[in-house]
Amino acid sequence: MARYSLSAHAYVCTIEDHAIVLDLNRDTYFAVTNAQASALVGLVEGWPRPAGWRVPLGTDDQEIRESAIRALSKRGVLAVEPSSGKNAAPVRVPSPQAALLGTSLLHTLLDDPAVRPPRVRLMDIAMFILAYVRASYRLSHTKLTEVVERVRLRRALMIEAPDNDVLRKLVHRFRLIRPFVYTASNRCLFDSLVLIEYLACYGIYPLWIFGVTARPFSAHSWVQNGHVVLNDTPEHVGRFTPIMVA
Repeated sequence: MARYSLSAHAYVCTIEDHAIVLDLNRDTYFAVTNAQASALVGLVEGWPRPAGWRVPLGTDDQEIRESAIRALSKRGVLAVEPSSGKNAAPVRVPSPQAALLGTSLLHTLLDDPAVRPPRVRLMDIAMFILAYVRASYRLSHTKLTEVVERVRLRRALMIEAPDNDVLRKLVHRFRLIRPFVYTASNRCLFDSLVLIEYLACYGIYPLWIFGVTARPFSAHSWVQNGHVVLNDTPEHVGRFTPIMVA
């Protein structure tokens, strides 16, 4: 029986032969070695098995297990009682299969000549500015844990999935306005939250996904509606293993 659980603000996934942990409270990622990740299987509720996992047998395995528990406890990502934390099982999200728009507005028009840029309304500009201010303030003055929880709770109130045709028009307008306010280059977290807040103004609440890669380590954030990626391409985000979804 599991003796520990994962803290509410922590998330884990396995990549190849080791595990990656996201600590939202500290807005940090850290790796867990294969030996330690293997030792935590069965000890932490729902902890995923890394590649090469085997059943711990000897004294050395026990020492590795105790070392892993000490290391994760020191970082504050383990709950002593399973009931006081959560299951550590990795998140499951729809596989990214299509992009809502092309990689750029020009590519969108070239890919589908029938697509015409929608007219940007004054309301769209107002909603964009509101979303920009909200995202800027929350990432500057609020813990990422609280930002994520707010997005998650709001999405839970959604009655039905948004229509992709409606989304396409809104996101197209979003991308027409964005270059006049900020650049999205190397700002995936901020850009995703601005888009999340912008769509929320219209009562639409898509998935906000965090993903990671290893060797070299890289973290990424994107917005997705079902299997459709709203602010990236499926080819790019498909390189990342999802670790958190809101």
